[in-house]
Amino acid sequence: MKLFQFTLLALWVSAVSFGQQPESASALKIERAVVATAVENREPAGEGSEFPATVGSLVCFTEVHGAEGETSISHVWYFGEQEMARVKLNVRAVVWRTWSQKTIVDTWKGDWRVEVVDENNTVLAMVKFKLI
Repeated sequence: MKLFQFTLLALWVSAVSFGQQPESASALKIERAVVATAVENREPAGEGSEFPATVGSLVCFTEVHGAEGETSISHVWYFGEQEMARVKLNVRAVVWRTWSQKTIVDTWKGDWRVEVVDENNTVLAMVKFKLI
């Protein structure tokens, strides 16, 4: 009887250890993520890591690969540690380019970042920039 119980326990441990693996964090891959002053012909224009605080607005441009069916990402704009905006963007193909735009107030000088997150809020990419 003990051998039978041990065999069942061993089979259960094997099933737990080698069974279906948990889903990966995300099948999406970010090929490009940049901050720029504009998007022209579906490509970023005026890319940079420092911008004058008087710029008026900026865009975060993202090229996403690997979507399996329709999904979404979000651009989360941070000024320092304060979340300033969260923009949900649909991804509708295996290769997809998308962007969000943020109005900039000239008193918001300092360090910024945009985190690109999937539907589970997993950070896929981060772009840092500074307003001077």
